Amino acid sequence: MTKYSARLTLVVSLLCLSTLGCGGHPGPTSATPTPGAVNPDPLPPSPAVRPSIATIAPDSGSIDGGAWSTITGTDFQPGATVQLGQQKAKQIVVKSTTVVVFWTEARAAGVVDVTVTNPGGLTATLPGSYTYAAPASFDPDGEWIAHAGPDFDIELHLTFTFGRLVDATCGAHRVVLSSSSTVENGEFASGSDDGMALAGRLVSPVNAVGTLTFDGCASGQWWAEKRSALTTITATMITTRSTRLSRELKSRCIERVAGDKCPPEQCPGS
Repeated sequence: MTKYSARLTLVVSLLCLSTLGCGGHPGPTSATPTPGAVNPDPLPPSPAVRPSIATIAPDSGSIDGGAWSTITGTDFQPGATVQLGQQKAKQIVVKSTTVVVFWTEARAAGVVDVTVTNPGGLTATLPGSYTYAAPASFDPDGEWIAHAGPDFDIELHLTFTFGRLVDATCGAHRVVLSSSSTVENGEFASGSDDGMALAGRLVSPVNAVGTLTFDGCASGQWWAEKRSALTTITATMITTRSTRLSRELKSRCIERVAGDKCPPEQCPGS
């Protein structure tokens, strides 16, 4: 090799090392992080928010579990938890920053505190705000609106009087009950001559769940809310009974007046 060729080879080698690196791979550039370089700090987490509880409705449920209630308040965050006494709620849905719905597990009777905890760890507690009670203590009398069908979009109307299921309507179908069903320990079951089979249980003073088999309407599970107590119906029944009793008393008094056994002014309605 000539002296000129050796110098040329040395120059090319130096150029290669400064631009390509060994083996023809790109060498370090400004885009390549240097060892020990620290990445920028991540964004700071959102500050913790303390929720508040205003109301819980209904504020009682069955010791057998399966009840649901709505908590209203402020600053509820996704991922918030609900605790009833020392027990976590069975299921929780944070519907908005002001509404949380929870479902209960079975538990012994008693009064407990309700606590909502946001993901940041801050809590709100409403002392003594929820009561577990025996379902036998719930009054079924009144009109209930149930939701049945695969999408719970079929209305089922149930009417209870004096602890008995006396009327049922499924969608547009009026059900002729084969016999009235008495509610015992919060549970009931009934049927009809046209093949309906209905069973249910009270899970709170205003909520119930159950199953339904009725080919003419819907089959599967249902849930219900109590729309109204039988105050109007009961008042009407009392008025009717009072009127009937008044007529009977007046009739008897008239008979006694005819026999000179009492003065006419003492007869009812005279």
